[in-house]
Amino acid sequence: MSLRCAELLDDGATDAQAAEALAGEFGARVSARTVGSFRRRDYEPVEAERLERRRAAREVELILESARGSGADFAEAAQDILARTLYDMVRGNAAAMEAEDLQRAGKSLAKIIELNNQRLKLDMEREKQAQAGEAGQVAGDEALTPEERQRRIKEIFGLK
Repeated sequence: MSLRCAELLDDGATDAQAAEALAGEFGARVSARTVGSFRRRDYEPVEAERLERRRAAREVELILESARGSGADFAEAAQDILARTLYDMVRGNAAAMEAEDLQRAGKSLAKIIELNNQRLKLDMEREKQAQAGEAGQVAGDEALTPEERQRRIKEIFGLK
């Protein structure tokens, strides 16, 4: 219940609003005074850190949104690892982050994108080879008329 109360306070709820929401969600009697005590005793000492974590998470997500490409599984996993690293760096102390750390993170992200693009090119090449093989079989099929062969070959390559 404390975690949910902290989330409500993070979102700007007043003590009374938080008490009402907690009572509704947990079915327990919660007063605004109890929430106020929680705010002073437990929430305020860590409020700045909680809000800094949220800010850092939002910044990292904005950085990664522009880097996400086609959604390849390995690329997403690598991006998620990089996201956690960036999150820790930003959260740790944004002023103390070294330019070298940011450059390394940027290079890692560029490598992820490069590898993902190479994989996409390889997949496209394999698809082209498969189409060429199928078109070769159709071209050599004596049972088809020239018009049928031409129509089938266009279908294979997605032409009309």
